Amino acid sequence: MLIRDNIELLAPAKNLEYGKVAFDYGADAVYIGGPSFGARANAGNSISDIESLVRYAHRFDGDVFMALNTILFDHELEEAHRIIWQAYNAGVDALIIQDMGILEMDLPPISLHASTQTNNFTLEKVQFLEKVGFDRVVLARELSLTEIQDIAENTNVSLEAFIHGALCVSLSGQCYMSAFNGARSANRGACVQSCRKAYSLYDSKGECLVDNKYLLSLKDMNQTNSLKDIVESGVQSLKIEGRLKDINYLKNSVGHYRRELDQILEGSTKVRASVGKTTFDFTPDPKKSFSRDFTSYFLNEKQPSIANLETPKSLGELVGTVKLIGKSNFTLEGSVQISNNDGLVVVHSDGTTEGVKVNVAENNTITPLKMPRLNKKDMVYRNYNHGFLQSLEKSRTSRKRGVDILISEEKEFVEISFAVDSNRGVEYTFESTFEFAKNEQVAQNNIQKQLSKLGDTPFFVSSFTSELKHTPFIPNKILGNVRRELAERLVVVLESERKVSRNIETNDIPYIEDIVDYRANVANQLAVDFYKRHQTKVTEMAFESHKKNNSSLLMQTRYCILNEIGQCLKKGFSLDLPLKLVDSHHEYQLSFDCKNCSMQIYS
Repeated sequence: MLIRDNIELLAPAKNLEYGKVAFDYGADAVYIGGPSFGARANAGNSISDIESLVRYAHRFDGDVFMALNTILFDHELEEAHRIIWQAYNAGVDALIIQDMGILEMDLPPISLHASTQTNNFTLEKVQFLEKVGFDRVVLARELSLTEIQDIAENTNVSLEAFIHGALCVSLSGQCYMSAFNGARSANRGACVQSCRKAYSLYDSKGECLVDNKYLLSLKDMNQTNSLKDIVESGVQSLKIEGRLKDINYLKNSVGHYRRELDQILEGSTKVRASVGKTTFDFTPDPKKSFSRDFTSYFLNEKQPSIANLETPKSLGELVGTVKLIGKSNFTLEGSVQISNNDGLVVVHSDGTTEGVKVNVAENNTITPLKMPRLNKKDMVYRNYNHGFLQSLEKSRTSRKRGVDILISEEKEFVEISFAVDSNRGVEYTFESTFEFAKNEQVAQNNIQKQLSKLGDTPFFVSSFTSELKHTPFIPNKILGNVRRELAERLVVVLESERKVSRNIETNDIPYIEDIVDYRANVANQLAVDFYKRHQTKVTEMAFESHKKNNSSLLMQTRYCILNEIGQCLKKGFSLDLPLKLVDSHHEYQLSFDCKNCSMQIYS
């Protein structure tokens, strides 16, 4: 088993600005979309911007991973190949990929990560990916802690697991509803989020079991309470979802998990994957950012409620229940302080929701801009915390890394050095034409003070050592110029470093299945060649390559609607099967595999 002692907090980067913010607020690495072929089609970035982000990341020994994790058609292979080499030349530390055809290309010596879109749900799949050359596997979100531990104990590949953010109801890479409904494929980075729509549930006799609810819309993941268990499970990288979320969400979520992880790692044998100290000027709280309420999903045990049937929108934090209702105001039962301009969501007893903009708040009595329909005991959430968001927007949280300063003399020369470790540093040497100071202690203190003024640099003084036999009087102007030059040169040294690269050696070990169909997401000849080399026959090309028939399996999920509505078949409930899921345009048939506790959705 691989020793996974470097623990990485991995954050989303929508663009260069967001990527820098992620590092400033405590990320050890970020993942970012390239010019094309990322699983978030609306989050593409130029190679020049990615190169700038790489340089910034390397200041803190951080990593930048570029997502090229869609399936590719034959006519796109040449462009994808070109982008891969551009990314390598820009210093990108790893590529996140889904399409196995990429492994048939002439690749640069760059690290490869298997995207969660490759459906990394079993030990056997992770072992195969390790053997064919992947350095990291992004685990399926649905795995339990026990399953993760089993994979960690039986592999030697780096493992990455999601800890926060939106949840896909389907096993990743196995959802074709978006492509079926509107030719916009999730595996091509253009999901229309069919799971966030309202549906009605009917039995085989046409009786409506659930009317117009968001039956496939899951809550958001939050693993704060299980973070230590995940770290100890063998996972090396802890991933926050959200390349399309706003910058305040990024600051808040990254800051929250940075603080939580630092507490866990303190006194542990495991260490942080990058360096630097982040100084926060606010208290992170994920409940105060976008969320559809939170769930730990399947990490510990099957939860009684992992979906939000009432709304696919952000609810935020629960702030109380309606206590009193006046003509133009209402009073909440709760201890959370509400402020002017906050945004609230009222959840009525029938499950419907209504937004409320706070005009005036005083002692939990709310005067809204428009009075909503209310009943006593209605639950009230705050999905827009005006004061907290203002503090995030004004936040000047920063990150710096320690530098060791040494001043010494050799014969007639004085040497000043700035170093981050024994192997990386810069020096400045000049002739000692200075007079000896009359008061050496005062001069010594002044030298240390002037060289330590690193406020506008990415450094703070970790240690200061003087090996001077006699302290010279060095003017402050000279000391300031030396300090600025050394700091600038050290930044250049760190930014220009390339991380360790590696070569991928091909082999022909058998794939875990003898044949694969459209669910293997094979859309090009190189991917066909990959499976052929690994002794597997592709019987059907990707869903996106041709129009499927009317009985296509559109989604596989560990989530079960019947468990969510309290009518689990394993618990003795009897229903007239098969069940149908219906919206305003489509009708789907549901199938339940109770032995494996899973659900399938067919067209």
